[in-house]
Parts: sequence; structure tokens; C-alpha cells
Amino acid sequence: MKRLIIVLGACLLDPSLAVGGQSEDDLKRFERFATYDFKTTECDDDDKGRYQYSCRNIETGDISGYIQPAKLEKSQTGIFLGKYWGTDDRLKFIGIACGRGDTEEEAKKAATFRAHEIVRRAVEGLETNVLTGEFKPLAYRKDEERFICVLTDRNHKDKSLVEAENAAADAEREREAREEDERQARESAERLQRQREERRLAEERERQSTTLVVEVQSLDTYAVELSFYSQTYRNRAWPGGDQVYILSDSDVHSYRLNCRKGEKICYGAWRRGNRNSWWGAGYGAQQGCSDCCLTCGGSYKYTLNAGSNSPQASNQSAVDALTNILGGVAAGIGAANSMRAPSTPTFRPSPPPAQGANRRSSTITGGSH
Repeated sequence: MKRLIIVLGACLLDPSLAVGGQSEDDLKRFERFATYDFKTTECDDDDKGRYQYSCRNIETGDISGYIQPAKLEKSQTGIFLGKYWGTDDRLKFIGIACGRGDTEEEAKKAATFRAHEIVRRAVEGLETNVLTGEFKPLAYRKDEERFICVLTDRNHKDKSLVEAENAAADAEREREAREEDERQARESAERLQRQREERRLAEERERQSTTLVVEVQSLDTYAVELSFYSQTYRNRAWPGGDQVYILSDSDVHSYRLNCRKGEKICYGAWRRGNRNSWWGAGYGAQQGCSDCCLTCGGSYKYTLNAGSNSPQASNQSAVDALTNILGGVAAGIGAANSMRAPSTPTFRPSPPPAQGANRRSSTITGGSH
């Protein structure tokens, strides 16, 4: 059966024609509630019967359920639902339908059923399209439902129905405007979130490009002193001054160096009290090395293998000790960097210092000791 569905409207029907149901005066108390949805259905040529009735179904309800009140303040939809959550305000649904039959009772029954179906579908639309996502804990709760039916001239379109259809068109435009406002608000919030994330990522990339992270593990029998030297800028070192990092165990020590983007930095390590046994660039970056220099913005890991008790400087022995890891042993009985984890050595006191005084331990942060 064909039916013309007209979306959203206002009032209908001549009160003097009320038959078998509520009167217009009985329905006036609903006027204080704003209409959420108003639809009408007319009879057409497929509807048969001697009598024709037009029935209006009005239903009101509120929003129930548990939700954090703050969630209702974050969007236009939340603000809208908040008007009916735990308040005296009500959502109002109106359905107006035409029905025909060979008796008045049949015509009225057909019109009543159609009006009720209009309201039922409107409520389902609210539950499906609005009470979803973060608002899923909420639910629509029916409060009241009323009908008013009138006998109408089947050959004449009631004036009040025309007015209702015009009001329905106005209500539809208001709904579309509200949905457009909500859409723009969502897009604005999403755009702002993307901009914040892009800024965060840019700041993180910039931070990483000015930080060098180096992990160093010493497996030498004696305590080892460690420094990092800039090859890009003169007289720039970490910790710098007369300080050094001390490796006195076989733990992995991590160092975060604040540097300049793209800066080339080499590590140098030597036995405490004996600079003739070194790793990397050695003391003061005075030794040559092939794999001991790093680039600011990267992350590296080195393992210093154990050397002999009485080391002697020798380029050949350093080459022999080199393994497949970053860094390398410079000339001298040092040890190459190795990603393998040999057994933990037993540390002995450092041998008597060579020429020159020992350097004191670092007192700054940046590496674990």
C-alpha cells in the first residue's frame, strides 16, 4: 500500500470533531515540551472504505541510564541529551496518520495503528542514531502516550493537516540545521586533535634529533673510564671538563647526551690509571678508530671486551680483537665491541697509575654508574 511519508510537523485536527479518545484540552499539557520528531501519513487511492479517520499519537519520554556528566558537555549531542537526562523536560514524538474502513471502528483502528507505528519508528531512530557510541549507556524511557482521532471527509484534505505538514517541513529544516552544527563541531574537534598530535610528533622528532642515546657495557677486569668527544665542535665533550664516566661493573649503562642535530661524536674509553689500554678513540680522542663515532639523533650500543692484565699497545692485537658490533678496539690491548654477552668477570683493583694523575669521577647525570 502506498503511503506518502511527510517528515516532522505540528498540530492537527478540529477539536470539535474529537471522537472516542482524548480531547484537545487533554493534550495541551504536552505543548510545553519541544517536539523531537513529527511525521504524518496520508491516505491514498489504495486505501479503501466508506469511512476515513485521522488519528494523532503523542508520546513523551526522557533519557535514563548512568553516564559521567562531563561526557554530556563535550559535544552538541551530549548537551542535547543532557536536557532530558535527570530533568523534568521530555522528548516529544508525534505521528499523524489516515485510515479508512467500511466501518468507523475499522477506519479508526487503521489510523491509530499507523500513527503508533510512526512514533515507534521515530523512537527507534533516536535509539539507533543518537544513543550510540559514548552515549550507549543511556536509554530512552517512555513516559506517556495519548491518541486523538477525528472523522474526516475522505474527499477533502483537512486544513489542520496542511498546517501540520507545513510545520513538519519547518521542523525538518531545524533538525537538518542541528545535525549540520553537530557535524561541524565534530570535524572541528577532530581537526584540533590532529593538529595537536602533529605538533607532538614534530616536537618528539626534534627532541630525538638533538639527543644521542648510548648504552655501554664493560667486560674488562679493571674499572674503565669513559668520555664522549665531539668531532664537529672543538673542546666539546661529555661529561666534559675534568670529569669522566666510570664503568666499574659489567652492567649496561645508558647515557643520554644533549647534542646538536647531525653532530658527530666519538666515544673514548681506557683502563682507569692506564691510558695505554683503550677502546674507541681512547683518552682525549687521541687514538684513531673506524667504528667508534656516532651521529646525534641516533641510538647505539657498545660492549667493551676484557683486555690483558699488562696491556701493550699494538695495532695488530686491536684488529684481532675486533668483533661484529659497533665500535672497535683502537691500537693497544683493548677489546672490541661485541653484541655477545660473555660471562661476568671478577673485578680487581686498578693497577698502579701510569704517568699523569687519574681523572676524577663524573658528578653530573647522564649515565648510570
